[in-house]
Amino acid sequence: MKSLLLIICALTLSHSIASSSEFDLKKYEEFLKQTENLNYNELKALYPSDPFYSSDSVLLDSVLYYSLSKKNLNYSDDEIGLLKQNSFVVSERYAYPTFVHGLYEVWKKDLPIYLSNDLFLNTLHVTFKEIFKEIELDNSGQLANALNSILIEIDKYDSTSSRSHKEFTDLIKDAKLYITVAKKLNSPLTEFEIDTNIRVQVNELLDLVYNEKPAEVKLFSKVNRMYDFSLFKPRGFYNDYKPLVGYFRAIMWLGHINIYITNPKNNKFFELDEEDLDRHTRFAAFISLLIKNSGAKAHLDRIDNRLQVLVGRQDNITYNETNNVLENLHFDYESLFSKVNIAKIREELLKLESSEQSYNSTILFNGDNIKKIEAGAVFLTLGQRPLIDGFITSKVVFDNIIHKNEKVKRMLPNSMDVLFALGNNAVLNGLKDELNAFNYSPNLASVRYLIDGYDESFWGQNVYTNWLGAIRSLNPANTQLERESAREFERTAAWQQKTATTQLSSWAELRHDYILQGKQPTSSANICEYPDAYLEPSPEFFQRLINIFTMFQDTVNFRRYVGETKKMINLYDTLKTISEKVHSKVPISEKDNIFLRRILFDCSEWGCDPTQGVFTGWLSGLMFRTELTTRGYIDKVKDPLLSVADIHTSPTDEGGEMVGWVKHIATGPVNLCSVVTENNDGKKTIYSGPIFSFYDFTTDNFTRLDDGEWLDKYKAELGNSFENLQKPKLSQCYSTNTKGIRYSETPIFETTKPIISSVIESSDLGNNISIYPQPATNYVRFGIDANSLECEIRLLSLDGRLLQKKDYQLVTKGNHILTLDFNENIQNGAYIYQITNSDKVHTGKLIVE
Repeated sequence: MKSLLLIICALTLSHSIASSSEFDLKKYEEFLKQTENLNYNELKALYPSDPFYSSDSVLLDSVLYYSLSKKNLNYSDDEIGLLKQNSFVVSERYAYPTFVHGLYEVWKKDLPIYLSNDLFLNTLHVTFKEIFKEIELDNSGQLANALNSILIEIDKYDSTSSRSHKEFTDLIKDAKLYITVAKKLNSPLTEFEIDTNIRVQVNELLDLVYNEKPAEVKLFSKVNRMYDFSLFKPRGFYNDYKPLVGYFRAIMWLGHINIYITNPKNNKFFELDEEDLDRHTRFAAFISLLIKNSGAKAHLDRIDNRLQVLVGRQDNITYNETNNVLENLHFDYESLFSKVNIAKIREELLKLESSEQSYNSTILFNGDNIKKIEAGAVFLTLGQRPLIDGFITSKVVFDNIIHKNEKVKRMLPNSMDVLFALGNNAVLNGLKDELNAFNYSPNLASVRYLIDGYDESFWGQNVYTNWLGAIRSLNPANTQLERESAREFERTAAWQQKTATTQLSSWAELRHDYILQGKQPTSSANICEYPDAYLEPSPEFFQRLINIFTMFQDTVNFRRYVGETKKMINLYDTLKTISEKVHSKVPISEKDNIFLRRILFDCSEWGCDPTQGVFTGWLSGLMFRTELTTRGYIDKVKDPLLSVADIHTSPTDEGGEMVGWVKHIATGPVNLCSVVTENNDGKKTIYSGPIFSFYDFTTDNFTRLDDGEWLDKYKAELGNSFENLQKPKLSQCYSTNTKGIRYSETPIFETTKPIISSVIESSDLGNNISIYPQPATNYVRFGIDANSLECEIRLLSLDGRLLQKKDYQLVTKGNHILTLDFNENIQNGAYIYQITNSDKVHTGKLIVE
């Protein structure tokens, strides 16, 4: 307990002193050392979460539009049961290719529409996937120009230099090989002459790339090194356009073939000797000078500047940094053949912050050595970008977990590790078994500590961190008091697990769109209309979406998108304003309601089969250059538009056997959610709308699935239903399968009985109870008709904890006014009061302001 108090004090003090906008590995290591003996219970004490309600009972027969929804959606008995229990249900009987298909179906069935956060996160994915395609297509042309310029510069220097010794010939050969492979990958259909002295090796390397399996290669050194060529398999949206397939492989080559300035520490195999390290350092300097002197710098800078806005800096030493070092040393091409000069270059490069990688992304081997592997200082021409979620998963697996002076062989992360580190305390309950089995509570606490310390400038750095910030804004409140403004069903474990599934699904789409540029960590080894609409009360979430497009349009490189982004910002601002009203339980105007209902069509004159076939509503303004017509979208898109991303690789199992485990996260078909909540007039109403489905699975043999393979493989294996694929535990308690049968009755989040829902109308004393003032301030008075002389008043928290009790000894039976002055336990919020008289109890809800 003493150590836990010290940790809490250190955590509080450190966050009060300073916040950060950058990765800070030293802070992580320092906190990890402080918490090295932390266990699950102590981690939970550091990051508590009050239990959620186990249910939120509702009488469906009195709910507006329930009869129509039941008729048109044909609820199963289990679906009705879940609606009664939780006030919402997600049915896999309705599996749509896209969110638009789901919206269209609800519109045709004349049902009130539920506009989920899932929908708006998906429009983010649709929009940036299209923007990224345009940007990367242009980047492909920029890269082709840069590579051509560099090859010309190599030939120019080769023809004018009088040097002929081994260091010179190796350098020219290495550079030609490196750039020629990149050029062949980027432009596979372009024929050009390849030098005879590298032709065989170029073809061998291309074969390895196209084989897409790890292999040992003797590249720029005397020793073989292991390269994971499975990463070169084009995935994400890069398969949609042939030019991007080659570009994907070329960028992976330039961003994954490490040029070592120093060896990785504590790596068991493939160590470079001093001569090879000099060769690599010379090569890094030579490539940097070629880029500057050839004119390729302008093209590569354009690519790099764009990617910094989209995802951030590289996680390596760059050509610009290297050229700065060379300029300060007054070195040119001819300076690179002095061993003393190479040592000076290495010394200066190792002073750079970029010489320390955020995490490892290559195959390295460390046996039972208690020392952790440390990725070496590397140079890359266009390196991948470190991801905060990649940092999280890298730190909670082998060989970063050390317990009682032994390494713990946890080879793959859990998706909920990421949610907790991003601030979702409630998911700890779902990680309990793994945390106890693998003893990685100190690691998880340390990444959480680091991320909690990031200030707003970190989350606004680029599109990627802004998107993660939007996901993070959906974290549940940690205390019952903080949740008091939420609707009853939003305080259930089932609803919060649905929201966590939303977070994970959007994370899957985020990683899908950044599959190339994000650095993946590796473990060592009728008249159809919507009669009403409900928007989720998440104003901070919509502000995050506004921030993304504001930051994006203000960047010089993306000014051409300003017309579309302004429209998106205006739409999200309108949604934010409406969401603020819903959050504050202020009735929205009729104008607001009409706006929400016009998400697909701005009028209803066309009936259920619009002859013009165009979705004229505002949703099209949130989906960048996507053809939203019934014939062009609904009719043509039949298969689900799924997204899959491989997020972590474990080359070996815990026994050291090469298995090639690859952790994937993915979205499945869009499902239908029906939710019961109050409408604008305070009447219980049922709304229906599309939401995400999420899957989490592992392949072996370094198999990385792209979107088409994810769809084809599981359609074939699962009979087009997905129902045999292991449903994540997060979504089991609120879902039914394709036959309308519920998965599980037990939430994984911690729960408590919803006292208000079960006893708010409970009274054995009859209806002769009055209470004032309501809301109460520093006291409350109850008027009762007493049947006996003894009376007791109790105040309880919403989870049933006794906060205050007072006994009254009455003189006579009959009418009495009883005053209760609040003690220090009673702050602003909601409470339960219980009045007991003559063994009879009256229970109700009390608001204190």
